[in-house]
Amino acid sequence: MPLLTYGLLTGRPISLASQHTHNPHYLLSVQAGNTLYKVSLNVQSTPAQHGAPPPALQFQFVPDLAKSKFPAARKLVSSITNSQNFLLSSQNPHLPRLDFVRGAILDLHAFTQLPPAPAINPCLQKLITAVDDTSVDSASFVAVFGSGYAVQQENASPASDPLNAAFGFTGLDNVHMNQGSDYRVGRHLNNQFRENGPNQDGAVLFFFADQSVQGFFCKFASQDIETDAFGNPTHTGVPELDNPALRKKLRKLLINPHQQVLAAATLKKAHRTSARFASTPTRAKKVSPPPPASTPTPESFPPKPGAPIPSPTGFVFNDPRPTDPNRTFLPDDDSAVRNSPFVQNFAIHGVPEPVPGPRDGLYPTLSLDQVLPTSTITAIQNAQQIVFHAVGDTGAPALNKLPNETAVSDLMTADLNAATNPNIPQFLFHLGDVVYFYGEQQYYYDQFYKPFKDYPAPIFAVPGNHDGITYNAAMPSLAGFIEAFVDSQPNHPKEAGGINRTTMIQPGVYFTLDAPFVSIIGLYSNCSESYGYLDAAQKLFLNNELARLKPLRDSGKILCVIIAVHHPPLSFSTKKPSSTELRDSIDAASAATGLYPDAVLSGHAHIYQRITRTITVAGQSTQTPYIIAGAGGYAVDPATEIDKADVKLEDVSDPQFRLHRFLPNFGYLKFTVATKAQNQAASARAKSSTHGVASTIINVPTLRIEFHSTDPRLATPADTCILDLQNHQLL
Repeated sequence: MPLLTYGLLTGRPISLASQHTHNPHYLLSVQAGNTLYKVSLNVQSTPAQHGAPPPALQFQFVPDLAKSKFPAARKLVSSITNSQNFLLSSQNPHLPRLDFVRGAILDLHAFTQLPPAPAINPCLQKLITAVDDTSVDSASFVAVFGSGYAVQQENASPASDPLNAAFGFTGLDNVHMNQGSDYRVGRHLNNQFRENGPNQDGAVLFFFADQSVQGFFCKFASQDIETDAFGNPTHTGVPELDNPALRKKLRKLLINPHQQVLAAATLKKAHRTSARFASTPTRAKKVSPPPPASTPTPESFPPKPGAPIPSPTGFVFNDPRPTDPNRTFLPDDDSAVRNSPFVQNFAIHGVPEPVPGPRDGLYPTLSLDQVLPTSTITAIQNAQQIVFHAVGDTGAPALNKLPNETAVSDLMTADLNAATNPNIPQFLFHLGDVVYFYGEQQYYYDQFYKPFKDYPAPIFAVPGNHDGITYNAAMPSLAGFIEAFVDSQPNHPKEAGGINRTTMIQPGVYFTLDAPFVSIIGLYSNCSESYGYLDAAQKLFLNNELARLKPLRDSGKILCVIIAVHHPPLSFSTKKPSSTELRDSIDAASAATGLYPDAVLSGHAHIYQRITRTITVAGQSTQTPYIIAGAGGYAVDPATEIDKADVKLEDVSDPQFRLHRFLPNFGYLKFTVATKAQNQAASARAKSSTHGVASTIINVPTLRIEFHSTDPRLATPADTCILDLQNHQLL
């Protein structure tokens, strides 16, 4: 988010004083015309109080910017005059701005770390000297790049807090680098990442009568000196992804072709509408108090239908008990905010916050044996196949939508409970839009925990746009999703009320699920209502994962690699079209590693589509199913979301993108990844049961994809395709 009151203050420095003991800020008094400004300057690292210490402050002093080796620095100081005023950049487009990363005015590797208060340090000593020298020279002045205190006061601690006392008076703050702050699940100490943005860094410049200009620049050690167009860090904090050799190799792949355009539009509109959305109040919503939670009781495996499935690490999946009869459905009415400039801006361009990095700096992979018992994993391996479900867009924010979501979840539950080994689905992979409209925690009970209370298996997920979008600047993006799915250990969340399903332990909002025979790479395509895209960190992750999985796929240790992402890289829906930039990112990583996904799954469009993409890889023609399954229950009627022309497009004539099925019906996906041995055995059983006449003999490993609909008029399954995983052809 841009700093809405960022600007340039010029005037006469009057004094520099410490606030009080152990406060890392000093106050610089600046007389600008008739106004005396108080400027809060970070001059010392913040001492540790409780737990881990805050990031250390880093400092760089430039003795004379007018003689800098950087031409941009010399040009900058020559453009600044003493206007004796504080001018906002949003109102003065020609006003100079600072950008440490893009401005080429500094050596970004020359910052040195400062000690915590109350120690005296070189930065403070030089700053005191500069103030003393300019305060007695009428021809000298100071220029301060920073932001007015008012916007920050909304989200800051009270002014009485000794570490935030600088917010309690009229003046300037954020006189430091204002980009590159990270957001890592389980590790970020504050919300500084919300202030990331380009061309809004802060600094203090002292202009002397002899034409020399001293520059004082500071940043925090946690801030990345490589940032994207939104000012977000490109490093992830995960060593495997931050490897310099890998980043250098993939530098071209990390460029987001439309990000500069998106960022410019987002930042411009944010400035234009700041007065309207900065004051948008948080909606007060009545939430029924949840009933007290009971303690989960594990049972022996395998369970009987309707009994909770246990786990060796404390997971509880389904809950056969009745739900609280006194808890009424809580609808989410977003009519007051859905058309606000804030929401509309982000619905078009996505949230310009950094995508949360993996939990605790872990490399984001999760093995199914971390969630299911060893006996279950062994049974899957012995059966030579794995079965699982997938669905997207299930959240029901209104009572008239709830029966659709419940019908889909009940159908999946019935399918699982009726299955016998080796055809029991082992988990559900959710394709995003778990909770509408803004992914808020208070709606998880009615939109997720209650509809899926009887589903007796783990549920993994990637976020959709509605899980990430917010309706005011104070809301943290993805907070509800992270609490439900990105926990460090299985816990009973308060949002589940009396339902015993525990949280999931995904390592991040993007991650790979490694299961027997299949690996699913889950990606977060941000919160635009129109098109999805990947940030630089996820591009690195995708490339790294395809490189990791390629030798496993080539050797047969895994049979299938699937990519799951909310926005469809391919779509024949005119209202939810293809995210071509997202598809290009996947293609670039695939080409770089030599591994193309065996299937691509998505949601977003509230219908079912099965598209076959035909491309040439290493001289061989390959076919890849692109499946859209956003028919999990959100829409009242999926047919209302498509044009009649969409259905007419259903044909197989296109040489590269072939639409095979287009169904405007609610339903879910069922996958079966089977080894060659399992298929041979199944063929033999079929031959035996038909007295030697088998309809199909399969001697290759396969991926079977079925769409099951709640519409009784359709066949069961309503659509099926089988992919030959050895030759990459549909059977």
